Amino acid sequence: MAIHDSVEPALGEPRVRKQYGDAFRETELPVELNRARVSRISIVGCMTEFSVGATLSRALLLGHRVALVADAHSTFDNAFRPATGEIALLNEEVESASRRGLPLQLVTTEELPAWLADDFPPGVERQASRSGESAGGDAG
Repeated sequence: MAIHDSVEPALGEPRVRKQYGDAFRETELPVELNRARVSRISIVGCMTEFSVGATLSRALLLGHRVALVADAHSTFDNAFRPATGEIALLNEEVESASRRGLPLQLVTTEELPAWLADDFPPGVERQASRSGESAGGDAG
């Protein structure tokens, strides 16, 4: 599978191949993150109800501070709900968990740089809920 030019790792940056939805399961990702002393992880991607949720959960279990990027994950319609419903559901779950004190935050792509730089105040009041926003576009 090819990596899009806009997100192609730079020379020397690690690449991690995954076989399962959880990007940590049986991969070198934990080793690479430890090597780089990473403690804050932003989650984006396809298949909100599978890969995105599984990777987010494992990151929390491993003790990372996690941000789900509300407008940078997507999925397909399924037998239970449309894609927008799956996206909104996970965004709402993350907002709720954050309010309960988990090291988890829902951010937008615009807010992400500040969160990664640790300049994003916890519990910040938002002008509008981010729970219904989606990345849209192609999920492949």
